[in-house]
Amino acid sequence: MSFSNVIGSDPCLLQRRFTISAALAQMLVVLSERLRERFSAQRIRWAGLTIISARRSPSLQDRLNPSAPNSLHTRCPALAVDLRFGDAPATTTPRLIWEIIGSEWISLGGRWGGTFEPQPGSVWFPDRDLNHLDLPLPAMLSS
Repeated sequence: MSFSNVIGSDPCLLQRRFTISAALAQMLVVLSERLRERFSAQRIRWAGLTIISARRSPSLQDRLNPSAPNSLHTRCPALAVDLRFGDAPATTTPRLIWEIIGSEWISLGGRWGGTFEPQPGSVWFPDRDLNHLDLPLPAMLSS
């Protein structure tokens, strides 16, 4: 049996499959359902959300983003995910789609990479983290 990375309706499956916190898994399921309804109401084709990155080893994190060694991706369980909308690479998804996803995630109490500020001394690409979702500090402490 192969596993799908598509966010479905089972937070326990997501939690185990991606080694993410229970709170993050539950919020992702709620997010997916809310977005499906919102996109349908706005007559935007709902392509679904796919997790492309969750828990990362510190060495993988260093290769992917050396300016963020304390990333929430490196926690176990992870407190962050990177997503894809449907089958399109995250970098080709229109910013408007990410803004809808990000605003809905923020309304659930999460943090969205599209609103991150550059860190001192880091190389910053404004659209780089549009597909990044994570939990805020209070949720991290309770996980």
